Amino acid sequence: SSLALRRARGAPRDALRPMSADWRWVNLPGHFSEQIVADVGDGSVEDAGIGRLCIVVQTNATSSFHVSFSRSSSLPFRGTDEPVLRFVVGKRRNTITSVGLGNPYLRKEPIDFTRNPDALLSSDPERSRTYWFLYDRNVGVAAMGVQ
Repeated sequence: SSLALRRARGAPRDALRPMSADWRWVNLPGHFSEQIVADVGDGSVEDAGIGRLCIVVQTNATSSFHVSFSRSSSLPFRGTDEPVLRFVVGKRRNTITSVGLGNPYLRKEPIDFTRNPDALLSSDPERSRTYWFLYDRNVGVAAMGVQ
């Protein structure tokens, strides 16, 4: 399984941290780019275990960002038949945060979404917000939250 992040054009610098003994910081470029940040399929992410990963994203972005989990490490995911589980924080002008299958979502519908302000992006570019994304292929669990 691989994880890719996509950040919208003009979004400020994000920090990404896989949960392990040593934090690995990744600064993501903007302009709708995708980047593989972890491959947990081969057990190379320390302390994650094969198929298990928790990613922490700290950002002051005011435009949406995407976190995608996939069995493939081939980019891009968008517009392909590659099955992905995708979280989108701040979708539709920061009115919803959603999770769904595919990129774009199958039938363009998320599996679930929230309008809870705590799950949206910060409206103040001077204040960052921290999100976590959990994927465990072995147990069959995917989740997200805000710290």
